[in-house]
Amino acid sequence: MKKYLIRRLMIGFVVLFFITFLSYMIINFAPGDPATLYVSADATEEQINQVRVSLGLDKPLLIRYFYWLKELLQGNLGNSFATRQPVTNILMERVGPTLILMGASLVVAYLVAIPLGIYSAVKQNTWVDYLITGSSILGVSIRTFSLDYF
Repeated sequence: MKKYLIRRLMIGFVVLFFITFLSYMIINFAPGDPATLYVSADATEEQINQVRVSLGLDKPLLIRYFYWLKELLQGNLGNSFATRQPVTNILMERVGPTLILMGASLVVAYLVAIPLGIYSAVKQNTWVDYLITGSSILGVSIRTFSLDYF
């Protein structure tokens, strides 16, 4: 059991490494130069190069990845390109409302699902059971993005 657990943890770390590597590569192969986001529209090439150096964009891609990974492991998620604020601060502002929303939706889901499940079990093999079961399967099967149209 211990050997199996260690093996699974090692596989998990390898998968996590490749996910971070792939994510970083996708971010870095996006069109445009990130340095131009930090300067004004009338900036000179020298100013853009100074920003590239300050952001570390003058270094090779793999070196930048490992530096980014080191910072990520220390909890530094960097700065947002859009707002130039630390990403950690932006996330922390949104954690509270997200937890409230998740908790409220979970409570509502349980208040609806448990009584319907009990009622469906009591009325087993009737049209009510089939309606509740079919609606549940349909609700789980519909992708959330398709509900945006309603």
